[in-house]
Amino acid sequence: MSVARHEAGAGDTAGGTTTPGTVARILIVDDQRFDRMRIKRLCGGLDFPIRMSEAESIAALAQQLDEGEFDLILLDYNLPDGDGLRGLQMIRVHPQNGAAATVMVTGTDQTEVAIEALRGGCSDYIAKDELSQSTLRRSAFNALQKTALQLGITTQEQKRSEVQSVLRRFAGECAQKEIDAQPDRQMGTSAQDAQWCRTEHARVRRQMIWRNLVR
Repeated sequence: MSVARHEAGAGDTAGGTTTPGTVARILIVDDQRFDRMRIKRLCGGLDFPIRMSEAESIAALAQQLDEGEFDLILLDYNLPDGDGLRGLQMIRVHPQNGAAATVMVTGTDQTEVAIEALRGGCSDYIAKDELSQSTLRRSAFNALQKTALQLGITTQEQKRSEVQSVLRRFAGECAQKEIDAQPDRQMGTSAQDAQWCRTEHARVRRQMIWRNLVR
């Protein structure tokens, strides 16, 4: 049975709330519960606030992609209903999570798989037996950096209030577009507006996460 669930991470406050845009949302995809727990424990040692979700199969990955947005996806190659390359393809074509930084977790003797993953748009890869807090942090750092560069994000320091203001403006524009949408409005235009809002929101979120990393 496929499992897809969300778990609060290190970025949550005691009241269950977080500062918008500052928490990195991480999805762990691995069919072995022991390995998922190990990776979650290592993620708890990252230098920035996080919120973790998990999936144990390709089917559960698809569910998570449809239900949430992620900044970083840690994707195991060996899954019960497909391999990590198939999962990577699903991520890259997904309208909501296509730009998520993705790290392929491979076996010791899977160099060819790692190369194929990088060719397919994977941000980085790491061998499972090399996982540690330091190697995971380095891999996550590299993956988020590459994604930030691909989205054309600069690493110049900006005031947090300015970025939050941009997020609020985009959220307001998205909400207003939904309110103003009329039944006779062309479906294609509404879809383009929604995609634009998602892209801009993701771009600014990754800028904030990247700024936290490079401090």
